[in-house]
Amino acid sequence: PNIQNNQTQTVLVALCRNADLRQEGHQYFVQLLALILEKGGNPNIACKSGCTALHLLLYCGDIDSAVLLLKCGARLNCYWDKPQHIETFWDDTNLPTPQVLPLDMIHHEQHTTLRLLSAIEHPQDWVANSCRPACMQCKSLFGTFCRQHHCRHCGRLICGQCSLNSLDVSYFPPSFHECLDNGGNHKKGFRVCCVCEDILVARKKRKAFESYDHDASALDERNESVLTTISAGEVSSVVREEYSQA
Repeated sequence: PNIQNNQTQTVLVALCRNADLRQEGHQYFVQLLALILEKGGNPNIACKSGCTALHLLLYCGDIDSAVLLLKCGARLNCYWDKPQHIETFWDDTNLPTPQVLPLDMIHHEQHTTLRLLSAIEHPQDWVANSCRPACMQCKSLFGTFCRQHHCRHCGRLICGQCSLNSLDVSYFPPSFHECLDNGGNHKKGFRVCCVCEDILVARKKRKAFESYDHDASALDERNESVLTTISAGEVSSVVREEYSQA
């Protein structure tokens, strides 16, 4: 599924370019997308301009399918040299290069950004320092008093005010652990943006609650089994006593 045609498009990119199928038969489109990914389709193989399947889905506003790609390892910070004839519906006036990142097409839709960052399950490339002049969260311009930082979860360029805290490796998805551990001594944890911090903390709390709930359920089942055994033993004792008296 990763062979490219004469336009350097994989079957995954070609599918995501099919507007008619996506609009008129979205159910079949999603099924085909999932099937290609299941058969080993690589969501990060870009065509000649750098455009990936994720770029195409976000350009068309198909957030559900974009979330599926991210869960299957799509990179969120790939650069697309968008041709001039393709319409730009997002603000790119302050961008130093014409290269488009997938998140550029989200505008200021915080809920959509939250959904996409929540779908990350694999390590992300860092956005180059020279690629964005402002924080990708609050849009504050970088400068002498506003330093650049990278979120270790989503890879976005962010300012200090949008990345005040750090998290230890246990908060990150399992696929992150090796690359984070190879980064040297991080006793203070790994810097994350405010959005990813909320995502990772909430996820760990949810897993802890689910683990507690599972353990509680197992304990209830064990107690019920013990009580059943005891009750059965008491009944047997009564039967034996009545039989001996007879």
